[in-house]
Amino acid sequence: YTCFAACLSCGYPVAVIDPAAGPRELDLMLRKSAPSALFADDKVLQRLAEGQQHILPKNVWRVSAVASEVAVAQPEATGPDSLVSDFPSLEELDQAGTTSVAVTNRGDMPAYIIFTSGTTSDPKAVVVSRRALRHHVATLSRIFGYGREARLLHYLPTHHTDGLVHGVAASLFTGMTVVHPGLFDASADLEHALGTNEISHFLVVPAMLTIIRHTYADRADLFRYGGFRHLISTAGYLDAKFWAEFETFFGVRVSNFYGMTETVSGSLYCGPDDETHRIGTVGVPVDADVRIVDDHGSVLPVDQVGELQVSGAHLMREYLNDPEATRESIVDGWLTTGDLFLQDADGFFHIVGRKKNVIKRGGITVYPED
Repeated sequence: YTCFAACLSCGYPVAVIDPAAGPRELDLMLRKSAPSALFADDKVLQRLAEGQQHILPKNVWRVSAVASEVAVAQPEATGPDSLVSDFPSLEELDQAGTTSVAVTNRGDMPAYIIFTSGTTSDPKAVVVSRRALRHHVATLSRIFGYGREARLLHYLPTHHTDGLVHGVAASLFTGMTVVHPGLFDASADLEHALGTNEISHFLVVPAMLTIIRHTYADRADLFRYGGFRHLISTAGYLDAKFWAEFETFFGVRVSNFYGMTETVSGSLYCGPDDETHRIGTVGVPVDADVRIVDDHGSVLPVDQVGELQVSGAHLMREYLNDPEATRESIVDGWLTTGDLFLQDADGFFHIVGRKKNVIKRGGITVYPED
């Protein structure tokens, strides 16, 4: 968080990489981003030592992953041209006190570079401009009420777009307090995290909602305390039947939104307002233009399945050093998502599936999600 905030303030683009990536993936990400400096913990440095060492930058700063580890032994150089230095621990930074960070808007200057999941190919390096980031955080703040009085709980990794934007960038721009206890599983003491920190907003993915429903089957009052405002689900399909049952049992509305790494975070929002909340959908566009097209690019009428395209000030700038992929993804200002949608007669958007996953069998279209 500290590195990201400092670099964003000073105008240095940050390439965010997955700390759990293997040597090959780390090599690929470093080759694509070509950083002038690297901040990493010992585990990442060890995996890098197992890969192609020549791609490391000259300045490598070792960050302690545990706040209590103030003094760490100097490791051997990870690469022939590398200088590995210790970076202050979180404990030392905390003792030094905090200062407000002035962030300027420098338009198309890159704010950060983040990598796609790479489920079907090597991950692409998505470049998000400072203007797009600020525009999108303003959208999130207006929809969900992010601000100095808000306290957001999330367990999402900060090398993914939702954890980074909602959990780090939104805090930096709005003054919102963010609580990040680590990764989430059934052993997480959610009741303590919510109550002790007076949480007003909780950011989750659908799998977490399933765990919460089973783990707290006798705690229907889990979210029913003064000050709790929004439960926000992202990054996955949310089953309508389960969604409705969860809301009824816990007495809390679940807002659901759809977006991509290439759109900073979201484009379509279901909730939190009554006008935009409809279970089984991803709601309606906010600060974005969307359309559903057929294979020839023609806009489809309501209730017909086609590919979703998105346009707006929140689109990525480019795929880093990959103009061909950028041209294929963004045509005349419209981002091709690869996701199949339909829009109903009331204007709400429904996720149907992933275009690449569609099966044609005997002239019949089969969606694996069904």
